[in-house]
Amino acid sequence: MADKKVARGDAQDTVTTGHCCQGTTTTDECSTDVFAVGYGVVRIGDLDTTHLLCTDPCGPTHQVALSSSSPSVYVNGEKIGCETDGYGGEIISSVAQSTVYAVT
Repeated sequence: MADKKVARGDAQDTVTTGHCCQGTTTTDECSTDVFAVGYGVVRIGDLDTTHLLCTDPCGPTHQVALSSSSPSVYVNGEKIGCETDGYGGEIISSVAQSTVYAVT
């Protein structure tokens, strides 16, 4: 088991998309009543920030729901997202806090 930084919404943490038109986006949707360092915790089903798909020309935009998570930590009845968890093939690559961790 390892400790992973808990991801927060409201554009606080970076998501690597791998899309050629927009290589990164941010976390977006999150809990409105459970917080980590002042921001809502990201949960399964929460969407990332709208971003461009890799087409020619670039676009259209889309959002992806968090689909991988901590196996044992829940917020509002949903498993939480941590650094290295994913929105489909998009990965939470950087969490900008270093005080709240989940054992995964």
